Amino acid sequence: MKIRFRRRRLLQSVATAALLGTASSVALAQQEPQLGGTLNVVTMYRTLDAVTWDFMHWPWKQNHDGLQLSTLIAGDLSKGPGGSNENTFVASDYIPEAHYRGELAESWELKQDPLRLEFKLRKNVFWPAKEGVMERRPLVAADVVASFQEMWKSERRIPTYW
Repeated sequence: MKIRFRRRRLLQSVATAALLGTASSVALAQQEPQLGGTLNVVTMYRTLDAVTWDFMHWPWKQNHDGLQLSTLIAGDLSKGPGGSNENTFVASDYIPEAHYRGELAESWELKQDPLRLEFKLRKNVFWPAKEGVMERRPLVAADVVASFQEMWKSERRIPTYW
């Protein structure tokens, strides 16, 4: 009962924030930033501390709360409760291969000798331009490799996850 109430309250808050956010974003853009305050982070695991926002150093965490990231493959939500209802898509649950969809990957294939998974990246996926940092450019295989290599260096990685 308590959880259902909190969930409803959270959904109401998110909907209100979305409505007010559009109207207030113009006003906020004209105000000076204020330092201080509190940021509360909610995660599905009570015992997990958000010690960093950098998923390169907490690679397994992106499975359940890394929603700002694009991945090579994701669950096909058309197979979930809002679609054919073949899968509940419960967090941390097994997703059958038939319920995958490519996100950054256009396709993938399991290969032998050596055992590997080969991805074909989707065309026309670009890194956005960031003034003073980099120009807009396409996503290439070397970016994906560098990302996995960086995550592998993490002290918090789970070796069997890879």
